[in-house]
Amino acid sequence: MEARVGGKYLSCMRGPDGKEYWSTGVVKEFIPEKKLVVTDSFSDAEGNKIPASDYGMPGNWPQELLIHFELEEADGATKLKLLHEGIPDEMHDECIKGWNESFDKLEENIR
Repeated sequence: MEARVGGKYLSCMRGPDGKEYWSTGVVKEFIPEKKLVVTDSFSDAEGNKIPASDYGMPGNWPQELLIHFELEEADGATKLKLLHEGIPDEMHDECIKGWNESFDKLEENIR
């Protein structure tokens, strides 16, 4: 990830079955240690945007979503606020589950 406004990222999530899900986007806002806003699109491994249906995702997905990450100090710890805009209603619970799994893994690796 290029951590600057206009910077690009390409990431891959692997499901429990080993299936890879690629995404790409552009940094829209970056305030170190405070805020990060990025676009988010499904992609192939080379970063070419593809429709969510190529990964078997149900619902009417926009080609580009927005993800907002905000950090703040709270009771001696860091609180992370996340807003992922554009998720179809039928995928809402699955996306929450996926983000929670990602944050659980992050927590395990920063202790």
